[in-house]
Amino acid sequence: MIFGKKRKLIKNCALYISDKHNHLVIAARMENKDGLNMEQENSNGFDLPISEEDLGQEIIDAMNKYEFADIRLEGKKMSDWPAYKASKSKSIRAFENDYMYISISNQNEGNIIMDIEGRPHQNSLFWVKSTISYFADKSEIGKQLMQTFEICKTGQLN
Repeated sequence: MIFGKKRKLIKNCALYISDKHNHLVIAARMENKDGLNMEQENSNGFDLPISEEDLGQEIIDAMNKYEFADIRLEGKKMSDWPAYKASKSKSIRAFENDYMYISISNQNEGNIIMDIEGRPHQNSLFWVKSTISYFADKSEIGKQLMQTFEICKTGQLN
């Protein structure tokens, strides 16, 4: 029982990648009783390049941190955004322009299949989506994440 209701976790996390800064940020997420989903306080930043295996492992680690929490938004400012604070950008606007957002989420409570969705640019109507097993080899997960990023960045399918 979570917050008086029986609910199951559908794990997810966020990945932000910047070519400009040769950097990426992985943000673990949490959810409140109303279904509000937001980033946990400690996002992790990594310089590029990062091995596909390490990237895949970091994503699985972030997914495993997903939790139900009593989220309070009172007094929060945009500058408190955990991914932004872990980035190399000097402003929120720069972060939104410099880093590409990729969403990683499981399809259901079984947490067996992950959806990877990348958005080519902030106002894009289209997304690039792929799926992979949560239990796949970590290097395969990392490879698929980087392929999603490259397709979003270039518009070219490999």
